[in-house]
Amino acid sequence: MWRFKSLKSSPKILTGFAAVVLLIGVFAAVLGSQQSQERRSRAQANSITFTEPLPETVISGITRLGVDVGSATYTNPVLNADRPDPSVLYDNGYFYMMHTTGPSPSWPLLRSKTLGVGGWEFLGNMLNASNTPSWMGNDLRWAPEIRKLQGGAGGSTYVIVSTTARASDGALTIALATAQSITGPYTVQNAPLVDATGFGATSIGVLDPHQFIDPDTGKVYLFWKEDGGHQTGMGGVIKGREMDSGGTSFIGPPVTVLTPTSTNWEVNQIEAPEVIKRNGSYYLFYSANLINENYAVGVARSSSPLGPYTKGPANPILKRNSVLSGPGHGSFVSIQEPFEDGSVETEW
Repeated sequence: MWRFKSLKSSPKILTGFAAVVLLIGVFAAVLGSQQSQERRSRAQANSITFTEPLPETVISGITRLGVDVGSATYTNPVLNADRPDPSVLYDNGYFYMMHTTGPSPSWPLLRSKTLGVGGWEFLGNMLNASNTPSWMGNDLRWAPEIRKLQGGAGGSTYVIVSTTARASDGALTIALATAQSITGPYTVQNAPLVDATGFGATSIGVLDPHQFIDPDTGKVYLFWKEDGGHQTGMGGVIKGREMDSGGTSFIGPPVTVLTPTSTNWEVNQIEAPEVIKRNGSYYLFYSANLINENYAVGVARSSSPLGPYTKGPANPILKRNSVLSGPGHGSFVSIQEPFEDGSVETEW
């Protein structure tokens, strides 16, 4: 189930951690999926059911940007279905969405002109038997994220990064695929973009990739979670690494940008990085705690995309209440790229 909220930004309110609390306070809750039992079993979590819907809300300022969203309203949930870890891209007048699945075919792509008003159109699975490389196992297709990179000899390129299982031993790795059209066909790289370390019972997996494009410099970065042990998310860290301008390979070393705390609300478990930039500062949003009703969202700030990051004193900035249960692992989408103050922003 996906819930949505919008916020019109301004230079006056988007300053410091207090402003980020306002920004992320509208983050939407996403439940675990029956298609990703492996992920939920790692936290021994149960399904949570929403009992109170959020009200219909008017999207402020959207007509000023010249974007056609019909009635300029949305009704939560914008997708009342079991679709965890959503990623959203606004492109050529449409909102495109992907989410976690299990075995192939996977990397589902959905489209809506009006943020779910009137429904979502299923465009197909971007990963199937025809483009799955031999190194990739047939399961654990978690948190696929889609981005559009501008420029280059081929014009715009669509990039998907996703967690997947390694065929040889089932270890979690990160795959990358590219296409010239948002609906594909996508070509998956012939090796993991970020591979698990070790093998079999000693492997340390990687997951939850997020590609951040700096709106001021155009530089591309990949952030991901590295597990703290074999098949355990506890004690894992968030890592980041600069990529080339095409967003398909690395040009710098990996850096640990965030570590968990075992004595507070995080309970030594962090994941799902998402980075935005506002007024010269970088804000890294992350999810923490067990994957159950206590799952919550925190934020950290830095003057550099690769840190060091300082965690916000008000964390967690989004947690369970009478409406939301276990909110987390969402994404930001802007209807104006690169993002500029005054755009409408949504969180999922």
